[in-house]
Amino acid sequence: MSVQHRPSRVGAGSAASHGLSTGHRAGHDAPQRGNHRPLANVRAVAARTISRVLRGRSLDDALEPASRLRMASDAAMVRTLSYGVLRELSALQWLTVQLLDKPLAADDDVAALLLVGIHQMRTLRTPAHAAIHETVDAVEILKQPQLHGLVNAVLRRYSREAGVLEQRLPKDATIRYSHPAWMVETLQRDWPQQWESVLAANNVQGPLTLRVNRRRLSRDEYLKRLAEMNIAAEAHPHAADAVTLAEPRPVEKIPGFVSGQVSVQDASAQLAVDLLDLKPGQRVLDACAAPGGKTAHMLERADVTVTALDADGARLIRVDENLRRLKLQANVLAGDAGEPARWHDRKPYDRILVDAPCSGTGVIRRHPDIKWLRRPGDIATLQQTQLRLLKALWPLLKPGGRLVYATCSILRDEGDEIAGRFRLLGEDLRVVPVAATWGEKTDHGRRIAPGGAHDGFYYAVFEKKA
Repeated sequence: MSVQHRPSRVGAGSAASHGLSTGHRAGHDAPQRGNHRPLANVRAVAARTISRVLRGRSLDDALEPASRLRMASDAAMVRTLSYGVLRELSALQWLTVQLLDKPLAADDDVAALLLVGIHQMRTLRTPAHAAIHETVDAVEILKQPQLHGLVNAVLRRYSREAGVLEQRLPKDATIRYSHPAWMVETLQRDWPQQWESVLAANNVQGPLTLRVNRRRLSRDEYLKRLAEMNIAAEAHPHAADAVTLAEPRPVEKIPGFVSGQVSVQDASAQLAVDLLDLKPGQRVLDACAAPGGKTAHMLERADVTVTALDADGARLIRVDENLRRLKLQANVLAGDAGEPARWHDRKPYDRILVDAPCSGTGVIRRHPDIKWLRRPGDIATLQQTQLRLLKALWPLLKPGGRLVYATCSILRDEGDEIAGRFRLLGEDLRVVPVAATWGEKTDHGRRIAPGGAHDGFYYAVFEKKA
């Protein structure tokens, strides 16, 4: 449950009806009933999605109108365009400014449409005539027909001058890698030798990684099944239950997903169960459990009793759904992990996992909106939350028990800094070195850079002295 990147969360959504759905401005997103070409409509939906994110909504929320598109392929295209533009936003905005006599407001729908049009030619390699024609058609759907000529002129000029403009693109990392300045500066400090590769990895879509339910079948058996179906996949070198698919596919088309043989979970997140070192009969707390991937993994690995706790009762629905699909059982509980007096039954735990709320900077490659929604001031607040949870939960751990602290962050302030502060809080606390071949050692734990088969992650392990 580490990722908390929704400062302006309004409601979630996903993908799919021609015609634009109602949105956050009255009448602005109403379905259109003309003879507009479907592809132009897709570009209009993508433009509105992007402008919503730039006004502060999460990408998941902003994509909600796309769920009403009639064709699944149209919804998929909206996602492709939206994710792509947000990944290279700064570079696209710089290019747009060079092509305009007077800049448009950054969060204007037509400004976003220009980004969509340039992204198609620049990155998706859409033929210029097709990208320009369909994007210009979308202007009318956005109810700004007076800008029809401007959009046409800007896109045609880009198609002519792309080579020169790309050569003039500033070398500044904030533009080259499309990250906010504060994030670039922090990564340069925290990853002095790797910061450029981390920024670059954030802009590359991560692979689809599955977790094989070893209660149902072995990883080798599942890989054999995939091979028989001509689905290319490979075993992950570090996560014992992980299989990485060569090509992504919808969950309903993943063999064994519906029946509970496999789940979707990044390899970095799957490492938590190894660090917990579970034994049969143990009592385990997953303190920030939603959406339930790590809870399920614990139950797949060992005969343990798990309490899945989360402060967001609505998100616990996902935990229940995942457990039912996998035919597993846990004590699912709504409550603030920082206030155990309100929910704890006074029986200590053998193991506690604190997958703490964090900036989500380790999963930017899957959630590019994090770059633009997260603010530097958020980090201190998240640090306070993480320490509050650790301090509140430590007394619930048995002597000899183990607590694993995890974040899907690549910032030292949400990793080693917190682990170091927590280590100083009690004489009964011992840091357990994380001996592994994945990631790299830090002062108090181990961190993983994003890229390839891994999302960015941090782990530290503590044991309570007997």
